[in-house]
Amino acid sequence: MELPGEVDDFLQSHHVLTLATTSGGAPYACNCYYVFNPADASFVFLSNPETRHGREMAADARVAGTVHVEPPADQVALIQGVQFTGRVQRLAEEANGEREAYYAAVPYAKDVPGGVFWKITCDFIKMTDNTVRFGYKILWEPGGS
Repeated sequence: MELPGEVDDFLQSHHVLTLATTSGGAPYACNCYYVFNPADASFVFLSNPETRHGREMAADARVAGTVHVEPPADQVALIQGVQFTGRVQRLAEEANGEREAYYAAVPYAKDVPGGVFWKITCDFIKMTDNTVRFGYKILWEPGGS
């Protein structure tokens, strides 16, 4: 199933995701700069494999996350965000197009020591957009209808 345009537009207009990993039943979350590829519903990001989330991703490829806007507390009608689940893997060395797209969006990342590229391929995306109407949701799954 093709990714809905509203979801792609939202993810293209933002650049930080919250990533959730687990180890031994204990959840952990961190924030990462990303680029999003709508062709395969994937996020590419750079992170050190020695971080807690790096070690947890290496041990268990299942991840979840969010991308959202933070409206003023009294403006519930402005809530917009995406929740996703997927599987993460280290990006292959030959994936130069994805690396270059990341560096174009986050040029100072070229100077980050110890970072490796990771790719999350989404298997579920839910967008909530209260700017359309309260509780408006778009659901996406690959192969869904």
